[in-house]
Amino acid sequence: MSTNWVNISRKLSTLKEKEFEAIKDELCGDSLLVILFGSRARGEETPLSDYDLLVIKKRRGDRVVLKWPAQIFNYTVDEVFEELSRLNTLVLDAVLEGRLLCGDEQLFEKLRREAEKIVEKQWLRKSETGWVSRAVLRDGGV
Repeated sequence: MSTNWVNISRKLSTLKEKEFEAIKDELCGDSLLVILFGSRARGEETPLSDYDLLVIKKRRGDRVVLKWPAQIFNYTVDEVFEELSRLNTLVLDAVLEGRLLCGDEQLFEKLRREAEKIVEKQWLRKSETGWVSRAVLRDGGV
């Protein structure tokens, strides 16, 4: 890898971190919860990875906002519970594997417990390709 590419990559990474901190500060100021999920929450990010954020607010805003370097998914508390019951895999991933950046820890734990109950009740398991029913795995599918 050329020295020039390494330098560009470092500068881009530094710029991304600064932009992300500004976005996080803005979101934390008016949100109930901000949850980081995806590759950055798992510590598997690459220099090209964005920041995936599940943001829970009192009032609904635009559902998905792209604000470099972040992808922001906005929900109300009621909508998150509804999406969990619908087995929305994005919301399941965020709640179960995400990292709370700011907000109400008790609410975050309540959401996590609800997601865990749903996963257990629906016999779900996370595989390399996504969420699957353990019944399907048991019966030889997937």
